[in-house]
Amino acid sequence: MKIFEIKHENLLECCSTFQDDTKTFFKLEYCDGGSLIDVMEILDRTLTEIEICAALKLALKGLACLNANGFIHHSLKTGNILVSSNGNVKVGDAHFLNYFDDNTPIDDRLCWYSPEKITSYNCPSEKEDSWAVGLIALYLYSGCLPWDDLPVSMKILKIPLLPPPKAPDSASQLFKDFVSRILVKNPDERPTIEEILNDPFLLQLSDESSQEIMRTLVSCCNQIDYYYYEEEEEAEMEEEEKEVE
Repeated sequence: MKIFEIKHENLLECCSTFQDDTKTFFKLEYCDGGSLIDVMEILDRTLTEIEICAALKLALKGLACLNANGFIHHSLKTGNILVSSNGNVKVGDAHFLNYFDDNTPIDDRLCWYSPEKITSYNCPSEKEDSWAVGLIALYLYSGCLPWDDLPVSMKILKIPLLPPPKAPDSASQLFKDFVSRILVKNPDERPTIEEILNDPFLLQLSDESSQEIMRTLVSCCNQIDYYYYEEEEEAEMEEEEKEVE
């Protein structure tokens, strides 16, 4: 099966492709809620544990489908998890990152790399995606990534050598255990995406409850967006009235 043939409700669909003389273009499904990073920026806060559970439970279903068909995402991160106003969550960028180089600066990418990806770059494994899920959970909870403040040279040295990151002390034991079970340095001991889906942390919610939580989250974002849009419109009108006077 080709990656473009994979269809799943939690994978962003590539509707079509076309080319000109120098470029390939992808027509992708539109998610009106943006990425989870957009959601956090609009709300001006990190996500609660139950919101993290809802987002990851749905996203991992798409990722599990990708892995089950023999494909690895390779560049999974918070910005690649997208949401719609109906509450659905989709993993994006999967359809072409397997074919083209990721143009994200290496300094930004390294924080998402698993230890084995740094030391053995040419030996890809689906366990890379599992590691990224643990980091996404930490990012959604705290708003930052481990080692993010280190220069590139130190990241290359330290990520494979240092103990794996842990959830903050303020997190619940359920969330701490979830992160610890995923962020295992030895990929042979790290759970697959399918196994992560059966973790007690993600089993707290049904698919339906997860989608309802995400729908409410996106609705809050839309209300905030509308509020700021109205304020900007009023400010522009006042400025125009002053100019007329």
